[in-house]
Amino acid sequence: MPLSEKSIEVQTFLKACLNTPKNPRGIIKNLLKSSRSLKSNYCSYYIEQALSPNVQNLGHFYTTSRHKIYGDVSQADLLSRTRHFHQSIMVNGETITDTHLDNVVNPKFPTWRRKLFNRLKELDVTQFLIIPLFGAKFINGCITFGFNDKVNLSDEILVKLLEHLSMETHKQMVIFLDVQDAPVELSPREKEILGWMAAGKSKMDISQIISLSPSSVDTYIRRIYKKLNVHNKSDAFAVANSYGYLLEA
Repeated sequence: MPLSEKSIEVQTFLKACLNTPKNPRGIIKNLLKSSRSLKSNYCSYYIEQALSPNVQNLGHFYTTSRHKIYGDVSQADLLSRTRHFHQSIMVNGETITDTHLDNVVNPKFPTWRRKLFNRLKELDVTQFLIIPLFGAKFINGCITFGFNDKVNLSDEILVKLLEHLSMETHKQMVIFLDVQDAPVELSPREKEILGWMAAGKSKMDISQIISLSPSSVDTYIRRIYKKLNVHNKSDAFAVANSYGYLLEA
């Protein structure tokens, strides 16, 4: 793709990002759409929030084809498994490709990562570009782009465009997570149910775990959404993380 066309694609992304509601679903939708236009066939976005430099929140992890690639792994397990990997990338502080991973990530931590890479290869994802991101109030993260072997990651223009796309995405997400000064108050029961939701439990699972009827659990979930001013689980987790509620659950 010529440079002029690539620039237009990124400008289109920025315009769309500024015109969409400031919520994770819209931001991620724009990221995935723009990454595909830049020849990426896999994209993941890891966000780690810290309430202080020494207190890390659970964070969040968005990715394409999550169940096809990661199986039925809960959000909490996925974050736990990938935290060491992403923290190593953030400590390094530079954009890297998968050929340099062993210089950054402990090579004695390969098992789960190697299985993941093998699964991605089956989907024609054979090389990666990983970009660390840093935001206000210790809201940091990483975006990983995957490509087939036809894409040249030595193309400096392509890399710069992907870095620009990543930084704009993260800036929008940080703005969303930092929009409210006073935290919304959730009851202990609401925090408990939110915690089970983040662990990947269904409404029926939660009703059995906490001995409530499914309809009562549904009422609590709708109440949580209303208090957090969201309409889906992904946005609820993001807002709850910004208040530290998933640490308490």
